[in-house]
Amino acid sequence: MQLTGIRKYLTFLKMYRLRYRFPLPFLFYASKLARYEKPVKIKDKIVFSSFVPPYPSKAFDRFVASAGKKTPTSVYISVTNKCRYDCWHCSSRYRTDKELTTEEIIKMIKDFQDMGASVFGFTGGEPLLRPDIPEIIRAVDERSSTVLFISGDGFTAEKSKELKEAGLFCVVVSLDHFKGEAHDFLRGKKGAFGTAVDAVKTSKECGFYTVISTVVTKKLLDSIFEFLDFAEKMKADEVRILEPVPCGRLIKEKMMLNDEDREKLIDVHKIANRSSKYPRVSVFPYIESKHIIGCTAGIDHIYVDASGNICPCDFTPLSFGNIKTEELKMILERMHTYFDKPREKCFMLEHYQEIAEQFEGKLPLSVEKSIEICKRCKPSETPDFYKKLLR
Repeated sequence: MQLTGIRKYLTFLKMYRLRYRFPLPFLFYASKLARYEKPVKIKDKIVFSSFVPPYPSKAFDRFVASAGKKTPTSVYISVTNKCRYDCWHCSSRYRTDKELTTEEIIKMIKDFQDMGASVFGFTGGEPLLRPDIPEIIRAVDERSSTVLFISGDGFTAEKSKELKEAGLFCVVVSLDHFKGEAHDFLRGKKGAFGTAVDAVKTSKECGFYTVISTVVTKKLLDSIFEFLDFAEKMKADEVRILEPVPCGRLIKEKMMLNDEDREKLIDVHKIANRSSKYPRVSVFPYIESKHIIGCTAGIDHIYVDASGNICPCDFTPLSFGNIKTEELKMILERMHTYFDKPREKCFMLEHYQEIAEQFEGKLPLSVEKSIEICKRCKPSETPDFYKKLLR
């Protein structure tokens, strides 16, 4: 159930007890941002977005407590590079080293939880191609919430029940178009659309918080509200809208949106979240703008690829070390030397050319090359969210 109008603000009033944790100017700022947000109630939980643990929960309390700190709050782990699709925007392309074992992943999860992680995202490749994915999810205790990113391939009713029993909370299904032929073409596999649609239905039937995620092209941007209409018919709880990032398969491509395109998407976020006609929408160019949160890659968001390389973000193929050969704490300390505060703009969109120049057919770049690039990066101003929060 969407919480709009008076119900939305009553929800925020219930959280009034949290006010003492934040400075007054930040609370005024946050109240203004609430105009363009739309919480969703699912059973006895309230979800403010798929980036945040459900409220009330221990994971949510940890998330709030970590605000403004260099805590790996959000950790996305690629559990495999294997996939039966050939997606146009695949960010894991060119990552080919041996995958982590079940034991290595579970140990890493515990280490991240002890450091304050409150959200784990499991991605790939196609994570459902790992038979131990329920065991991996089960290793996450109540201190953190869990999200699974899938194409729909292998997400059967039986598998969904197994994942539910393991403690999974949120399922994100990737969908590149609301027309079957277009989606199949972009995914490089006939029947991919039907598989994705079935996965959304199965996720809803099993009681997961269900998200549809899309990487928007300029062509899809022109019909984005038709896409949202389709998502609403599918009863999706939320739609994530990402822009193309020049990494993985796109590292040598020039398919980025321009500032005008981003402004259109920002309007989509605001319009959709002030209406009950559409699902809750999370538009990355809005969230990552300098007026909101900006880019927190390498600070409170961490990505671990299937081989154990620690990177700032899913879309930033820089490595600062590998958990197979170094302690996690040491790797994060090295990363924080260069990623020490939130940035006004997506790091990869700002520095993709330097990274592409160093690309030699394999990702992520070595630790040495990654540090060399970071040393040349100019400091960024702090986004508005953190200016208010850290006063």
